[in-house]
Amino acid sequence: MAIVKFGITERGDVAFDDSWIAPVRRGDVSAAVLISKGMPTPSGMEAMLEMKDRLIFHATTTGFGGTILEPNVAPADNRLKKVAEFCHRGFPMDHVVIRVDPMIPTPKGIARAENVIQQAYELGFRRFRYSWIDVYRHVKTRFLQAGLPIPLSIREADPKLVSSFIDEFCASYEAHGCRFESCAENNRHQTGCISKRDFEICGLDPKEAYGKSQQRTACLCCGNKTELLHHRGRCPHNCLYCYWR
Repeated sequence: MAIVKFGITERGDVAFDDSWIAPVRRGDVSAAVLISKGMPTPSGMEAMLEMKDRLIFHATTTGFGGTILEPNVAPADNRLKKVAEFCHRGFPMDHVVIRVDPMIPTPKGIARAENVIQQAYELGFRRFRYSWIDVYRHVKTRFLQAGLPIPLSIREADPKLVSSFIDEFCASYEAHGCRFESCAENNRHQTGCISKRDFEICGLDPKEAYGKSQQRTACLCCGNKTELLHHRGRCPHNCLYCYWR
């Protein structure tokens, strides 16, 4: 029996790159997670509507759109409305994940993330992912060059502040039917970006989800994961914290 492959677009952004369409349409992968800080291209959106049952859209929305951190990203309220409008065109809302990635573990950073989640909830979204900022050496350099203080990493954060977000804020929304996930984070929300739940949503047998991705030690994605984009470098969003040099 052939191994089920589940595509993902981590190496690039579907707002600028349509190369994911052909392998999904050909059936090279059985389903795919598409990730973007914007909206897919017009042809990308049409393809998403055509193949909606096999796709999950990670709509990355951090709350920093339009700031020095994300200079070419739309502000959160504008961005979330566009995602909601796309769902009104026919893309299933339960195939959308509001991805708050990254979060900065400070009072202001967490407040921004909570505001995004609140706005998204009011628009009808119920599935959320979050991830704390990775403070690489080159990211520190960019912040210093921009005249900004170096952001805290999760290891430096106030545990009570982080606990308040997870155990109070998230819990309050979970009580109203929301689901929170966090890949490679050491907490109760740990779930890979591609999980058995994603198999189920895309009509695949979750028993086909095997092993763990070898992408990196902390990655919790299923071993079926395969990259659909091949861009190596920063995308036109030009985010200050980007892990690409």
